[in-house]
Amino acid sequence: MQSHAESLDADKMWLQGINMKEEAIKNQNRDQFLNGLQLMEKAFSQNKTRGEWCYEIGSCYYYRTPFGNNGNYIAIDEKAGVKWFQKGSKLGEVRCALFLYKQHRPKEEPYSILSPQKEWNDYFKARDKSWEYAAVALQANIPTDFNDYVTLGDAAWFTHNDDLAYKYFAIAADKGEYGAIAYVIKDERALEYLTTPKALFDAGIQMWKRGKDDGDHHDKFNGFKMFEKSAKLNYPIAQKQMGYIYLTGQTVKPDTLKAVSWYKLAASHKLTDAMYILGKLYANGMGIDRDENMAFEYFKGSADNGYVASELPLGFCYLYGIGTLKDASKARTYFQSYYNKIGNGKTDRLLHSNNIIVDLDYLLGLTYYQENSPEAVKLFESSLNNEVFYCSQRADLLYKLASCYSNGKCGVTVNIQRAEELYEQAKRYAPNEIDIQNLII
Repeated sequence: MQSHAESLDADKMWLQGINMKEEAIKNQNRDQFLNGLQLMEKAFSQNKTRGEWCYEIGSCYYYRTPFGNNGNYIAIDEKAGVKWFQKGSKLGEVRCALFLYKQHRPKEEPYSILSPQKEWNDYFKARDKSWEYAAVALQANIPTDFNDYVTLGDAAWFTHNDDLAYKYFAIAADKGEYGAIAYVIKDERALEYLTTPKALFDAGIQMWKRGKDDGDHHDKFNGFKMFEKSAKLNYPIAQKQMGYIYLTGQTVKPDTLKAVSWYKLAASHKLTDAMYILGKLYANGMGIDRDENMAFEYFKGSADNGYVASELPLGFCYLYGIGTLKDASKARTYFQSYYNKIGNGKTDRLLHSNNIIVDLDYLLGLTYYQENSPEAVKLFESSLNNEVFYCSQRADLLYKLASCYSNGKCGVTVNIQRAEELYEQAKRYAPNEIDIQNLII
């Protein structure tokens, strides 16, 4: 029987070997790596109860390390690695057992019942071996640093322990393991075991995108349930999604007040796109009372926190005094900033955004027009040469430019003929002057 002193010596030797191995990897020193590995093996020879040591040693042999020529990764000895995994599995080490389970698990059954008998014999031999290792893994103690619950869940599923599989897949998703959500949404029963708000949201979004709806799955409905659970756990992205669902009426009856409530929760976490949507809702009074002050606050909060799309409506807030004092200079700054961040080049004066064409000459011209500056006319005239298909914007431009020539605004000489020409062009786009601020915001 091993003495306490021998156990302490083995632990000390093991730690020394681990440190030597890790230092060797940093230095890309193969000889130092092998010396550390020898110390680890010697430590195990003094304490042969440590299954987790078998996994570490097996990994050193089996998995590739950066000691090849030209920095290539090579495996020291894959066969030796497998033998160490087998030792670890006999000691009940979950990671060793899972490695061997994956190695032996057959990818698929033979093509049909009429396939050659040898194919079926090979299949059943591999299946039985993989079942054996899966059973070891499912009965093993799981270490606190374990990070492969997806494979553990797969082993449970493969051996028809479905409920256990759902639990492990859910744990994997809660821990953020790659690919775990895909397993969770295969069976709705696994959804009940999810606990973290991110995992709940991720499951919801995958089901929502998949949109499958048949006898076994109702993805839109279950996706909504996952979003709601996540949102109630204060996950801001889920709260924004709930706002979107209630605003658009997908799977639920449209309810703008509920949408605003969810968007506000998301906005409280400085979620800038939620703040932008709230700004638009309040600016236009869509399903709620119009509130210019709230619109401005949400647009400004969103823009100040880096959401570029909010800079355009924020510029109009300053231009027309929506929820704030008029300030043409600030409006100009936001219009130019918006264009600089979204535009493709200084020579291109047009920008496609939110399904409309934004004309920078027109935007800047509006700010100078409010200041009665000659720059307005220059920019408006320049804008006439731009290929703008947004009829309301073109009409507003023509009406304003016509008023300059009709009344001598912005420092131009009165030119009634030019003004009448512009008025006639404007009427072709819109019979009367329009309030462009409501169209833009």
